[in-house]
Amino acid sequence: MKKAVFIFGLSISLLSCSETTDISNGKVSDDITFCIDREDGSASFLQGATRGVQDSILQKTRLVSATGDSLFLTVSGSIGFEQLQPDSQKVSTRGSLATKNDITEFGVSASVYDADESYTSAGCGSYFCDIRAVPNVPCGYYWPSRSKKVSFFAHWPYDNDNLVISSISSDAGSPVYAYTVPSEIGEQVDVMTAQVLDHLGGSSAPVPLTFSHHCSAIRFTFDNSGSDMITVQSVSIINVKSSGTLQDGSWTLDDDLSTFTLSCNTSVEASETADLTGTGNILLMLPQTLPDDALLRVVTSNDTYESPLTGGWDANNVYVYNIRVSEQFTYHLNVTEPPAISYAGGTSAYGVQSYKENDLGRQIVVPWTAEYSLDGGETWSATMPGWMTAFTASGVGSTTVSEYDVTVAPQVSTNYITDATSVMKAVEPASDLDLSMYNSDGSERATRSTANCYMVHRPGTYKLPLVYGNAIKDGATNTRAFAPSGTNGDTFLTPFLNHAGNGITDPWLKNNGATPDAAELLWQDAAGLITSVGISGDYLTFTVSEDDITEGNALIAAKSGGTIVWSWHIWVTTETYAAAAVIQTDNHTYTMAPTNLGWVTFGNVTVNGYAQRSCIVRVTQGESEGLSETFTVMQYAHIIGIIPAPAYGYNTHYQWGRKDPAVPSTGNQNQEVYDITGEVVTGFRHLDQPVTAGQTIQNPTTHYDETFGSQNNIWDATQDDWGSQSNATVKTVYDPCPPGFCVPTSDLWHHIVSIGDEGSSTESIYDDEGHYLGCFITSTNPNMFLPCTGCRSSWDGSVINGNSCWIWSANTENNNESFRLYIQGDLFGFNAYPKAYSFAIRPVSEE
Repeated sequence: MKKAVFIFGLSISLLSCSETTDISNGKVSDDITFCIDREDGSASFLQGATRGVQDSILQKTRLVSATGDSLFLTVSGSIGFEQLQPDSQKVSTRGSLATKNDITEFGVSASVYDADESYTSAGCGSYFCDIRAVPNVPCGYYWPSRSKKVSFFAHWPYDNDNLVISSISSDAGSPVYAYTVPSEIGEQVDVMTAQVLDHLGGSSAPVPLTFSHHCSAIRFTFDNSGSDMITVQSVSIINVKSSGTLQDGSWTLDDDLSTFTLSCNTSVEASETADLTGTGNILLMLPQTLPDDALLRVVTSNDTYESPLTGGWDANNVYVYNIRVSEQFTYHLNVTEPPAISYAGGTSAYGVQSYKENDLGRQIVVPWTAEYSLDGGETWSATMPGWMTAFTASGVGSTTVSEYDVTVAPQVSTNYITDATSVMKAVEPASDLDLSMYNSDGSERATRSTANCYMVHRPGTYKLPLVYGNAIKDGATNTRAFAPSGTNGDTFLTPFLNHAGNGITDPWLKNNGATPDAAELLWQDAAGLITSVGISGDYLTFTVSEDDITEGNALIAAKSGGTIVWSWHIWVTTETYAAAAVIQTDNHTYTMAPTNLGWVTFGNVTVNGYAQRSCIVRVTQGESEGLSETFTVMQYAHIIGIIPAPAYGYNTHYQWGRKDPAVPSTGNQNQEVYDITGEVVTGFRHLDQPVTAGQTIQNPTTHYDETFGSQNNIWDATQDDWGSQSNATVKTVYDPCPPGFCVPTSDLWHHIVSIGDEGSSTESIYDDEGHYLGCFITSTNPNMFLPCTGCRSSWDGSVINGNSCWIWSANTENNNESFRLYIQGDLFGFNAYPKAYSFAIRPVSEE
């Protein structure tokens, strides 16, 4: 580190050797003077010895106000003090950096001792102490003889109340200076000292005094890059050390802390930079590592800002604190997507927040415009699609989210082809929807009708009442579904039995000694389809995943004390049972569903309804550095129905008389099923044992080699005779169909097989890869497709006869057999078969 150099001299008139007198004689020469050598470049303070302010940033911080606004602070350091004015400009030496012209007087002490000794053993003022010295003016002392050495200790400023020699002249070594930084900045001084050690006496040459600077200079500038004038009222340095002692160029600081305030009252115009310090208000502080609680406070006409002051100050350095207002903006653009709109049209609100913010936290709104894409963002247009009938296409910007309306027209129904997953994801999610208050096509009912199977067409949250099967119909207790009129016996069951084998006396489980306290997903044939189940009051609740929805089946049970007391089949499907086939027999008119119960299609489906439509909107800020964000205006799809078509898929199978489906199969093998965590459920269970109604209810996933009881009315409440029935089915609490549908009587299948003089005929259907899908019954009107999905055997529950179509009716031939429709290769007919087999169900509308 270079130091500023001042050269002063003690000038002595040339005397003869005989006139040279030892200092011990007390002779005084009035010819001793001090002078400054102005020719030596090193003697000029900060000329050639000082470097300018370094570019490197030593510190950067944010000064935060109580209101959350902020200024930015950067601190630059320099090696050596910066000379703020030429020598020709004289200023007060207080509150200023000193130049050589400022040194008009200084204090000096001298230590004299034998030539073979050192100043460290002599008194620091043993020759003279703290005298006033003036350049080029005799000091009143003379050189000792060459048998002596002299050390000189100079300090500047002289005669200053805040800088004093605290040691006494007889103290050995160098003087100790005590200094307290004045609280008034204008009174602060640039403390300097110089030492010339072990100088041999008898000299007549000037004594060079090299002054070292022992303070740190603090300056402030204010850079207003903003748009408005800012007045800086004051800048304060708080909790810094301000007193201590100096010896041999090293400070020992006291623990007392002080505050120093620079009163500025300086108005800084926009895009201007101001020096808040000037030349007479430089803070000349003690070098130190700044205390932990040191602060920098800036007071403007608008606010007060504070920041921790970290780091430290070194002697002989200038620290320039640049307080900066920056107009380097950060752009902010936030958009909120409007909620999707119903297929019937309507209005929704989207939000736009568009502004920019500078380092101070000053926010300025930024205008924005919108453009549109109908191809996923591949191309953009300034013209919105026609079905968006109202939309705000531009705005002036805002610092908070501003809401705007978008209105879309009603969709037009059409037929379109898509995969089942896509069409269900495009439908508006349900929220706490009570399935007993909706029909199979998703339309809302005025009154409640319950069932053992509920059809779900969209993601969302659902609930179903804890009621036995269809024990509530059209809002009223449906007594004949669980306690039909008749005499209980070998061929007729009344009342129907619950899980404990007791007669059901009321629709609600809780009124039959079975209050559920837990729910469980027993299986689902699509992983993640149902994500949660539970009991809430009188309802079983569950969620169909918005991300993982697809066609599939699930079995959910209600438990009481760990025992299953009832269970329900949830069928997630695009099918709505709207495209029904009307078939007239000699005895009755049947409206038959277009698919088997629990049907899941592999591949695409043809939808009759309203397709989803959407438009991506891109919002762009109207400045070159602005941002762009997108959101989507979306109109939900709506399913009216699925247009029946030959398809490859699978469905659930049922042992005759049971309400719960067995694990589904493709006709050739079991369909993989999962638990609530997505783990595969293994170990299909089959038992060879007699079974009761209560056992089948408590064990809905177990396949038995017998069905419970020999009664005829398990699926048709009023059937009390064996044989084919001509009346419509009276649905029971054991019926597996959704609300409004039931298992058909044998009359329907008998009619289809025997229609006309030659009976019905079939037309086999294959897919493009040669898979046998099933057949049409060509004599019906409209044509009816029956898929080949096989069945499960009665002896072990295994999947068999994948190229066959076997469908139950609701009626029995005898104790052990019930009527079925079958198609197997060229065989097409109607007969009775053991009840322990698991066949498909093709529901018909309930009367």
